[in-house]
Amino acid sequence: MSPLLRRPTLWLTGQPWFRHLVADSPIGRSVARRFVAGEDLDDAMRTAGVLAERRVASILNRIGENASTPAQAALATDAYVRALKRIRELPQLDCCISVKPTQLGLDSSHEAWLENLEQVLQAAASADRSILVMIDMEASASVGRTLEAYLDLRGRFPNVGVCLRQTFAGRRPTSNGSADRDRSSAW
Repeated sequence: MSPLLRRPTLWLTGQPWFRHLVADSPIGRSVARRFVAGEDLDDAMRTAGVLAERRVASILNRIGENASTPAQAALATDAYVRALKRIRELPQLDCCISVKPTQLGLDSSHEAWLENLEQVLQAAASADRSILVMIDMEASASVGRTLEAYLDLRGRFPNVGVCLRQTFAGRRPTSNGSADRDRSSAW
């Protein structure tokens, strides 16, 4: 998403009247249904179950980003841990999760974000069935910090991966936490 559109889009989607329009109108529900598995974890698990019956794998990703307080980041962390427990209860599901760094607190506290991510990864790790946790890329300003966290954690948590968007392909973290474009490896 264009940086110019990001802030107004986040503002708009956070407005109760807009959420009501999308979630409660027939047209809004019809459009959202193609991209959103449901309003809550139960809906998402039902959808993952239907997809599993068709032999389709699922990735659960909680809607929302940019936790502005440690409490909001903790709530998101708890939600992902609950999702992992539910996935573990249904071994027939081919299902993993994708987390957003800013939802886990990256913008408010780098230390809290790493602690929250590690808590999610610990919940996903298991001797009998580890569940894949993908770290989603968000804004280009956080690419470096996201990749550095991934590189640091992958030795202890082999069940972690990183989702790269095409616009982030070929970027590499720098010492100041930003990402430089490596022209030789760009798409």
